[in-house]
Amino acid sequence: MNRRHPLEYRRLSTKSPRSFLFYIVANVGPDDEQRPLAVALRQGDDMKVGPEHRVKRLLGNALRLVHVLSEPANRVAIETERALAAAWYRSSDHAGIPLQRPEVPDAVQPPFRIKKRSPFLKPRAELPWSHDIREFPFISTCLMLGLMSDPVYCTRPHDVQAQPLATAFRDDRREYGMVVLDISDMDNIGYGIVAFPIHYMAEVQPDPYGNYDPIEGEPPAREPDVVLAENRPRLPLSAGQYTKELWYSGYGSELTDLERFRVVDVSALDYLWPSHHRADDSSTSRSISTSASPHEDQRNSHAYQEAISNLIHQTQYTNDVKSVTFHKSAGLADIQRQMLRRLEETSENLGSSTVLGQLLSLAYAGQSVLNWVAFQNISYEGIATAIESDELKNASALSLCIDNISGDPNVLFAALSRSENLVQLCFLQRPTRETDNASAHLFEQMCASSLRVSGSSLPVASEKDREDTTADVRANWLQDRKIILTCAFSAPLREMAWLPNSEQRRASIPAHAFPVTHMFVRRQLDVSDNRKFQPEYHFVGDALLDPERFATGFLSYIRSIQTDNYLLSFALGPPTLEAYASKPTRLSVSPIPAESFIMARKGGDRAALSDGEGAGQANRDPHVRDIEPGSWVVLVTAERYLNPEAARREEEYPWGYPIEAIFSRYAFIRARSRILVGHLRGDGEMSIPLLDALVGPASLEVVGGLHEFLRETAPHIDAALVERLLDKTENDLGKRDQPSLAPGMNQLSVLNDDDARTVFSGFLADSMVHTR
Repeated sequence: MNRRHPLEYRRLSTKSPRSFLFYIVANVGPDDEQRPLAVALRQGDDMKVGPEHRVKRLLGNALRLVHVLSEPANRVAIETERALAAAWYRSSDHAGIPLQRPEVPDAVQPPFRIKKRSPFLKPRAELPWSHDIREFPFISTCLMLGLMSDPVYCTRPHDVQAQPLATAFRDDRREYGMVVLDISDMDNIGYGIVAFPIHYMAEVQPDPYGNYDPIEGEPPAREPDVVLAENRPRLPLSAGQYTKELWYSGYGSELTDLERFRVVDVSALDYLWPSHHRADDSSTSRSISTSASPHEDQRNSHAYQEAISNLIHQTQYTNDVKSVTFHKSAGLADIQRQMLRRLEETSENLGSSTVLGQLLSLAYAGQSVLNWVAFQNISYEGIATAIESDELKNASALSLCIDNISGDPNVLFAALSRSENLVQLCFLQRPTRETDNASAHLFEQMCASSLRVSGSSLPVASEKDREDTTADVRANWLQDRKIILTCAFSAPLREMAWLPNSEQRRASIPAHAFPVTHMFVRRQLDVSDNRKFQPEYHFVGDALLDPERFATGFLSYIRSIQTDNYLLSFALGPPTLEAYASKPTRLSVSPIPAESFIMARKGGDRAALSDGEGAGQANRDPHVRDIEPGSWVVLVTAERYLNPEAARREEEYPWGYPIEAIFSRYAFIRARSRILVGHLRGDGEMSIPLLDALVGPASLEVVGGLHEFLRETAPHIDAALVERLLDKTENDLGKRDQPSLAPGMNQLSVLNDDDARTVFSGFLADSMVHTR
């Protein structure tokens, strides 16, 4: 007689949380406590049923984010916003910790066994898009791009939702865990995973040996309970510890690469994960001492401090100051340390005179990065004085918070145009701003100054300035500069356009700095004799891409042309072609093309640029911004080829073989004259002669492929490298799961002159017929 064991309440399966809250933090709070600079929720799904996919997806997210945050090309902008955050969190403007912290709600969990037609196998409902101003838009963009740019799990933009900085983590929610990324030390980025196992528990019948197999055993009589692990320690885990906690292993390169980064200290969780039961508050927060060196020469210290204080006081009342001699025995480092400390302590009360520029040049002498966002009441004239000093002639980066800067920005532009070394420029706004207009307006002024004829005189603040400064902005000074603007990173996150149209703005985008303004993509819809095409219009001028960064984005886009509807390839990718070839995991952040992103999310309706929420797949609205003379347009086709052999095989085996192959052609074209799209609108034949003229050689130059584009815009780039990358791209495209092309056809090729003009004419004709 078989003896049956009594029913036992057992664990049938264990999973990781499906979704995660991601926090980017730094020691910017009072007493150097950790505070968040960006927060986002990435929701998961169950379209891939195996529990290992939740782990793999999380590891991919974390690895991509540490690569983004540790990328040297992103460092200046990150450090600039981190300095803004420190000034804000430690100021009276910050309201402190709110009594009621925002929280992310829990969600219904999938059943133990997901049936074929279960709604859990479908994409989840879109998360509402947050249109709130992000306090630190560059770092927020780093976070959003790191989560949205997922080539394996194809995360949709609406699977990622920005959260308020005060959002609290709750350890009693089954839906999500937490990932913390610490940027306090940019030379040693840290991360930590907080994820508690989710157990599926049920009463089951063990076999005669007391065992139970969830696959082969008798299924439970009722749906298993979804139970969160009882032991939930306040401890950030490494990737290895996280996978071990969930009894998974063997996740290859992601796990190995993450183990190279440090795990954050437990104190990083204090603000994020509120607790009323901390054992010892003093053990989880540390402050960094800012006291002077014990070996400091005390004999002259008081005299130096008094002299520095007097100089700073004079900046409020005069544009001239007598030179002050400091004893050389103290050393420049000592003077700089004291002056920096006093300038930062009195940053809100500094005057705007050019004397301040002299002090800044002394305080920052020899430094390559001039992070001056803490000085918010200075003048453009004072900044210009400083950056043209001998002490700062080798500086490579300048960061400013522009909200309260006084004076004429053209004076600063003139100084920048004479500098060959200052190539990274960050013009940011305060975290408490209500609009992004100040940085957008400054960019207009920047463009106007870069386009004006060299030698034109600009106004200066006084007669003395006129005598001492040649305030002539050198033409094309924006070329080879990397510009970081609050508006360019903030607007896409708020689903707002920031760049005025041609009727509203004072100057066009300088083609010498940001050459490509439009990308027109023509997708073939079928392989019939009467082929149909779907035109897509992408404005990329607001992404502020220099020629090389556009080239790396273009190569990535061509590889993902069937899936990258939001042009994220241009916002996140290797900073140079050399990096693209040798280390593609380098991930430089550029602005998301705001208008294209908004229209893709909202179904291609240009009215969506000022409307509320929505969703979509492609930019089909035929409205096109005016094309300025000298600006570039890239034409791209996604065409279909019907493979006859594959088609015959499909007739014999109708359950599914791919019979079509996708291939692409492209061309870079340049406008010789302005193309005013408004002139093309109409019903009759009056616009047809104009349309023909606009695609003729007098109005339009067909330059060629990527090699020719870079030869014109960035001749310093190695032509052989470009050819190798194009060959590799075509070779990789040939490895796609699709039938082969006909002999003589290429996966990627350049449109000839006639075809390029025909394709461009088709886009303009479509705009002429359909534009409202």
